[in-house]
Amino acid sequence: MTETARSTLLSSAANAALMFPVLSSAQIARIASHGVIRPITRGEVLIDGGQTNVPFFVLKAGEIEVIRPSALEEILVAVVRPLSSPVTSA
Repeated sequence: MTETARSTLLSSAANAALMFPVLSSAQIARIASHGVIRPITRGEVLIDGGQTNVPFFVLKAGEIEVIRPSALEEILVAVVRPLSSPVTSA
């Protein structure tokens, strides 16, 4: 792995941890009255790139893939799972 790739991976992991913090049960209970519990379907887009009015999500089960589109392909940035740290891709 090159130094640039390693630096990018570490930066992505740090950013993912900041963007997707693990909430305690008490924190989830405190915010629950301000939202709606709803299922999501496989392949559903929750937030589009460039979207400025971004909703707040709490993942209780399953996993969400964070994907960055590019001209040639979709790049997997992170896989987010409930009650765990995000798993970043290489």
